[in-house]
Amino acid sequence: MNNFGDQLDSYMKRIFLTDNKLTRLIDVGRMTVWRWRNNVTRPSCENVRKMIDILRLTPEEAKGFSGAAGYGEAKPPCPPYLPVIGISMTSPCQFFGRETVLKHLYNAWQNERMIQNVAILGPSGTGKTSLLNYLNTIVHTPATELRKNQPNPGWPAGWLPTHFQRVLIKLGEVGKIRGPADFLLMVLKGIGQEKQIDWVKNWEASDLLFSVYDILRKQKKVTVVFLDDIEKGLNAPEFNTRFWHQLRSLAQETPAKLRFVVTAKDTRIIQSDYPSSPFFNIFNIFWLDPFTKAEASDFFQHSPIPLTLEEQQWMITASRGWPVLLQILCQARINCPEGDFWKEVGLKNVEPFGYLLKR
Repeated sequence: MNNFGDQLDSYMKRIFLTDNKLTRLIDVGRMTVWRWRNNVTRPSCENVRKMIDILRLTPEEAKGFSGAAGYGEAKPPCPPYLPVIGISMTSPCQFFGRETVLKHLYNAWQNERMIQNVAILGPSGTGKTSLLNYLNTIVHTPATELRKNQPNPGWPAGWLPTHFQRVLIKLGEVGKIRGPADFLLMVLKGIGQEKQIDWVKNWEASDLLFSVYDILRKQKKVTVVFLDDIEKGLNAPEFNTRFWHQLRSLAQETPAKLRFVVTAKDTRIIQSDYPSSPFFNIFNIFWLDPFTKAEASDFFQHSPIPLTLEEQQWMITASRGWPVLLQILCQARINCPEGDFWKEVGLKNVEPFGYLLKR
């Protein structure tokens, strides 16, 4: 997806944006948009910046989009703005809600010597990966790049989890992690121990985990590994039961030197007959629920367009507070600024996530 037309087409489809709606939003003719999407002509720099805003591109996406149009890097406008549907947020300013889970995490992490292992459960679309991205980046994000009420109210004023070093590993990313060796080497890279990698590679597989743990023991801070899609690892034949049992043993040592925060959508992994469940039952388990009314209200306040109280209440009722459904309904409202047709469009677009409404 290197050329401008392909990128524009893909990003428009991602937020259910039609040619007609885009022409109204940036005040150009429909044929102009057709020419852009088919690489006949390219937009002006001003229109590229407008589309970056409308399409709500991440900084990395905005750089590629602007470059494909023939311009230098165009940074998206400073938030607040809503996260893109179906894409896990990468900027903490796009993270909303989850006050209860953040309070649980504070209680699990506040004692430096007794940091606890945590598991976050919830079906697809509930924001598990976004939560990990938030936890992984909030410590190093300047206040100028956050919303006024961040860090979120789940934590005491002024508190941030700065007393441990963090490593984010996404087990669902195909090709990056082919077994325990890749996994452990990613941990070392994450804590800046690249110089140890060649040395570790010379160890036999059976000793590799404990050799890496010896390195972690020498670190001044505890290492907390954020593992996204833990069930992908539990189900992978490359990660056998012995590996998870060994990992469990190390993750329970006191004082803590290695701890985990994992996410999963398959709730069976907490059952005793699930493969490699002995690794999982060392965790404090927290569930991601729908937004509270206050959390949804905060989300609405950062919409690119004003939403009436009636519209907000309708969205909460139709979505039952699930974040991804609120995103979809908000996007439908943004795309259809006049009349109530947006409600019909929104309900149609939430159908693939109907499983959330049955919970």
